[in-house]
Amino acid sequence: SNRAVAQADSEASSADKSTAAITMARLAERRDQTDQAKRLLQLAIDENPEESVAIHRLAVIFAKEGNFDEADTHFLRAIELDPENAEILGDAGHFYYLSSVPDRAVELLTRAVELSPNSPRYSNNLAVVLGEQGEDENSLAMFRRGGSEAKAHANMGFVFAQRGDMDKAIDSYSQALTLDQ
Repeated sequence: SNRAVAQADSEASSADKSTAAITMARLAERRDQTDQAKRLLQLAIDENPEESVAIHRLAVIFAKEGNFDEADTHFLRAIELDPENAEILGDAGHFYYLSSVPDRAVELLTRAVELSPNSPRYSNNLAVVLGEQGEDENSLAMFRRGGSEAKAHANMGFVFAQRGDMDKAIDSYSQALTLDQ
């Protein structure tokens, strides 16, 4: 039974080390100390190979650095380990949108919105992807979830401008201004 206690203590200290490393990594990330953050996150993963938070944060850093293969690998692993985590799904969805994989982005962002329906970040990101795919009604509905009617129309104006449809962009911005008075 001493062996069981020692094993439990070892597992607890390993979890503590992993948590401490993640906390320090998040601080390093905020300070733009990317290399330090990556080292700390890798340390957390070495302590606990199924540490989805560390794997997720590494994916985000790799994406920001333009290392899309590593970002993709880490997002896939984080989702595999924690498939109901809206933050992981939302960040992965945004990554796939930026990587021009819109169908995957819609799938992941839709799941993030379902898991965290009050998060304007996920609904707005989903709205942008839907809008760029020409799903204007669905896009507007998602933007409405993320803010006021005026803001939703202003966001649609942005989407139309991104698509090069300046007439619709101007109409949407005009509607936004009218609603905002």
